Amino acid sequence: MTTGTETGRRTCVHCGANIARNDTKFCEYCGTEQPRLAAPVPAPSPGALDHEARFSNLAAHADLDALMLREPSAMGIVAPRVALIAFGIIWVVLTFGMAVVFKRTAGGAMAMWPMFIGLVGFVMLIFAARSGGKVLRAPLTRELARVLDDRTHVSGGKHGARTIYYVTLEFADGARRELITSGKVAGAVARDDMGVAYLKGDALVDFGRVSV
Repeated sequence: MTTGTETGRRTCVHCGANIARNDTKFCEYCGTEQPRLAAPVPAPSPGALDHEARFSNLAAHADLDALMLREPSAMGIVAPRVALIAFGIIWVVLTFGMAVVFKRTAGGAMAMWPMFIGLVGFVMLIFAARSGGKVLRAPLTRELARVLDDRTHVSGGKHGARTIYYVTLEFADGARRELITSGKVAGAVARDDMGVAYLKGDALVDFGRVSV
């Protein structure tokens, strides 16, 4: 007894009656339970085919072995934090020095303001030291990746502005991550670039571009 899949129509496996709907579980004439139809397998999208093909070409590229042996420095990421630490030390020394002077000349109450400002600088100092140390301690990993996007974030005021650079990468398994990077790396990559991403924790320390 045919189920109708060969002719494009679905028929009851027991009585042969036509079944109008593919999602019907029981024959409306004899009540026999019908076998489930296999779910159609969706065709892969052109984007998925392009993703697989490009990463396959990247994995087979002649330059890949040399790129996987590179060990780029993380100083491009750490250097701004070192500058921030130096600024924080100077800031703390100056503000606490002002607090001592204010205490001697204007009383203890006036000394509280520079001490408060100094504490803010001290917190910035600790944050910069911890984040920089985290990047340096993280192991260097190398991943095949495609550049999806990049952006910048400007923090601080007009006289102390600090630009932070981010790059979003897509990896071979389809995962995507936004990573902090240096201005040099951000300026060297462009959207849709393929290559090897050199990572330290959540930081992109370099990107080895490959034409595929």
